[in-house]
Amino acid sequence: KHFPGYVYLQSLNRTLLTCNKQHGLALGAPVEAYLEGKTFENLLSQSDADMVADIVDEITATNETKVLLESYVFLGKPCQFLTIKMPLRNKKNTTIGIIGFSLPLEDKDEIEKFINSAPTDVMQSIIEDNTTLDNKHYTGDTANLIKTIENMPGHVFWMGTNGQILGCNHNQALFLGYDSPVDLIGKYPSEFLIAEHAKEAIESLTKIVATGKPIIKEEIYKSTDDFLVMISHKTPIKNNDGKVIGIMVISIDISKNKKHEIKLEQEKEKLEIANDFKNQFIQDIEHDMRTPFVGLCSMTELCAHKETDLAKKKQLYEISNCAKDLLSYCDSLLEFSSKASFSNNKNLISIKDLINSIVNTSIAAIRAKNIEFKLDYDDMIPGSVIGDSYRLKRILSNLMSNAVKYTDYGYIKLIIKLESCNDSELSISFTVIDSGIGMSKEEQKHIFNKYSTLNYTNRRPSTGHGIGLNEVKRFVEDLRGEILIDSETDKGSSITVKLNFAQPDDSTEESFIPQYAINQKILIAEDSRITIKFLEGIAEEIGCSSKTASTGRDILSMLKAEYFDILLLDIDLEDTDGYTLARKIRKLELTQQQTPIKIIMMTAQQSKLNPELAKELNITHSFIKPIQLKELAETIQSVAEDYTV
Repeated sequence: KHFPGYVYLQSLNRTLLTCNKQHGLALGAPVEAYLEGKTFENLLSQSDADMVADIVDEITATNETKVLLESYVFLGKPCQFLTIKMPLRNKKNTTIGIIGFSLPLEDKDEIEKFINSAPTDVMQSIIEDNTTLDNKHYTGDTANLIKTIENMPGHVFWMGTNGQILGCNHNQALFLGYDSPVDLIGKYPSEFLIAEHAKEAIESLTKIVATGKPIIKEEIYKSTDDFLVMISHKTPIKNNDGKVIGIMVISIDISKNKKHEIKLEQEKEKLEIANDFKNQFIQDIEHDMRTPFVGLCSMTELCAHKETDLAKKKQLYEISNCAKDLLSYCDSLLEFSSKASFSNNKNLISIKDLINSIVNTSIAAIRAKNIEFKLDYDDMIPGSVIGDSYRLKRILSNLMSNAVKYTDYGYIKLIIKLESCNDSELSISFTVIDSGIGMSKEEQKHIFNKYSTLNYTNRRPSTGHGIGLNEVKRFVEDLRGEILIDSETDKGSSITVKLNFAQPDDSTEESFIPQYAINQKILIAEDSRITIKFLEGIAEEIGCSSKTASTGRDILSMLKAEYFDILLLDIDLEDTDGYTLARKIRKLELTQQQTPIKIIMMTAQQSKLNPELAKELNITHSFIKPIQLKELAETIQSVAEDYTV
């Protein structure tokens, strides 16, 4: 009746036989008898009921007692319990049911209610008479209380205000290596705890006596073989005047749970180390993978800009676009492998140019399969819109690639249509239709799953790695768009993506590279030979002089020797990083009372950019390579104008 928590008896067929009042109230029953004959399937959620059923089956099979940390939903809120479940046996020692005792971890007051529910004179007699469970001459309330203690889960002992143990149940005596509870009388709990917890136990005793309030503590006991962890509810025992005269301690052994927790933590640390190693590896190779693509993009764009022959200019731009596609694939791979994803980057997009680039990339594969290609482009689409060009291009490239992959004859059609338009934004739909082998309704459910490819038995072996369409779905979700599929087996497919774009204002309209002299001295801090040539070419195009250096040491020496207006600073140099060098430069300027140089930061790895540090060091602008020729030229011009007196 007074057990601080929940008690129930259950038959082997999982039917509740009886329970105490607390358990009945927790399950929403007005009286305990209301629950008799019910099963946990009637009282708990299905997942919780299944968990209880598995535990009952295990106890029935092994005939062993289980101490568990359980989590259930009671009265609409999640609760945790320390529970002991024991086989209930008849006189022939045959298991006929299960008896369960549960202590709520969240509610300290339950323990105090248990102690205070017994008559005060009974509790006082237990303290003053050094009552143990071996004393059989007690009757009435005292005998009932002692019997309850004897059958409680875990370990129980009580002590005086000086910390001496006055009595305990058999479980506690056996746990500490004694044959009888009498052997523990006069000893101190701190004798059995490790040094750190022994000190805390003495402090807890002092606090409980002073405040009269219960405490829950996790304690580690000494052991020759292994550590033993107990969770202890320490509750004050008071006399008729309300004075604390002793302390009742109810503990449950959670050593197995703690060992499992430690093992999980160790496994977690191993996974984190492996994941950190993977991420570090990706960061290490990212620069080396992107640098050749960046150089190819930059130099072909610069050559195309200088070329006067229109045919050659067009070819150079096609090479540049292919290089950018390769760079996009590289970025996609790095993003897929990294725990961090790229943020949505809004920029000015020519939808028509982007579509032409995708078509030019795909047309060779289409012609090789002798497939007819049709392009239907809505002329009402504005010349420029604002959106994420990287994600848009990856979405359409994957859809086109998928159409070519699964179409052996017939046609592929790409339809771009303006769905709606107002002064601030517009909606555009992109539809890829093919006459390929199509998809069943079941296949359509899984086609966007990671690593999923269509397995067309008897028609075609599955190829590819199943990343493309998963990427399409993720990118469409990133852009808050919509994707629709219409397909039947052997009748082709139609996939439509609807996306919203912002309308550009006059300030975002694309401009040409300035053709007049800005007349600025630029210091290029870069260790890539190709990137240096590209940056020197831009400086020459806009009428600036330039010098180069590849180490932080050389850059500091050059800045001491002569004045530069602008520093184009790569974030990864041979002997230092860009932010560290920028800090040294700002310190040098203060020491020598120099005019601060305008710093433009460059990097091939977006993850290395630090906006807060850039603001602190007064870094004017930051670029992700490959740098667009027009964008960099305009930035240099803007920086120069801002500092013109």
